[in-house]
Amino acid sequence: MTISELGSLGEFVSSFAVLASLIYLAIQVRQGAKETRLTNVQQMLEASREMMLMTATPETCSLLLKAKDYKSLTEAERLQYRMLRNAQMRNIETAFLMFNEGVLDQQIFDIFSERARFVLAEYPEIVDTGGPYTRDFSVWIRSIRGVLAEKAGGDA
Repeated sequence: MTISELGSLGEFVSSFAVLASLIYLAIQVRQGAKETRLTNVQQMLEASREMMLMTATPETCSLLLKAKDYKSLTEAERLQYRMLRNAQMRNIETAFLMFNEGVLDQQIFDIFSERARFVLAEYPEIVDTGGPYTRDFSVWIRSIRGVLAEKAGGDA
């Protein structure tokens, strides 16, 4: 075998090695992206769980029940209620931003989206009192508030 033939064989073998390396890297990147998504899902669900635990106190449950008639709340209770709802909306905003960046799946985001609808149905003014939210999130929650208002007007 001549040196030229050996060189050609070497190039042939090295092209397979490069191809194998690229395939390996693609697999590693895909696995890394999947692990990142799972970590993000875990973090968002953990934040949601923490929010639920925070609202499960007798004091907060009483406040939420009393807030059904918002006008009956004292000034301090209104502030506490707004802060609670703002904390929930910040949690939802984080999910919204992560979803828009492609690091949170639709299935998980739907959970937070439904929660936003619930909060906005109970307290539509949160849009005006919770800010400043990010621009895209503000547009999104205002659109939800608009849909809820249309439904409420159609039900009347």
